[in-house]
Amino acid sequence: MGTQQTDWSVNPSIPIQVSQPMIFSLGVYRFAKPNYLDTDQWYDWKDFDYRGVSGSLNDVLFDGGRDQSTRDYTRAFDIIRKLNTGIAAESLAAEKDSNKPTFQTLGVRKWLELHQASDFRKPYSVRSIGASAWDASNSDEMKLLRLLDNHCFRCHSSLRYNVFDKEAVGARRDLILLYLFAPVADSRGESPPRQHHATGKGIN
Repeated sequence: MGTQQTDWSVNPSIPIQVSQPMIFSLGVYRFAKPNYLDTDQWYDWKDFDYRGVSGSLNDVLFDGGRDQSTRDYTRAFDIIRKLNTGIAAESLAAEKDSNKPTFQTLGVRKWLELHQASDFRKPYSVRSIGASAWDASNSDEMKLLRLLDNHCFRCHSSLRYNVFDKEAVGARRDLILLYLFAPVADSRGESPPRQHHATGKGIN
């Protein structure tokens, strides 16, 4: 039995009602890609945004427990690996050109590559995607990547570009700086002073 859905495949500005199940391989949905489950990022966030949960009885893989050497953790991680394997296939199927995978597909492929035989967290220094890798021996690049990882990855891993794609970040340098230094008014209409990064130096 069909369900009432809106189809924008003919003209995105003119919704056309169709009575059929939603088929994500058609219309504007044909290039939609699922987000993969990035356990490495979850651990990064635990160290950055959610340090308060470090004393929890549970790890980021709730069913795995805190001891990553146990069978429970291995089983929990294997479920994530299986899910990401399916997500990689779905992402590739949604590509306009399967021979030119976009950053969403490259991201999940990189995770699978790093965790094919490993259940352990991988540092941001080895998680580059794209043609040009971030240089793990360059301290300035690693400081920048850490900031991008902590502050930008939550959006720019599935929208527009991936911060682990060095070339994509470089191509948007001017735009990133524009956003970084744009005045943001608070509820009183005043612009607060510039924030400082982890080294204590002002970002401006």
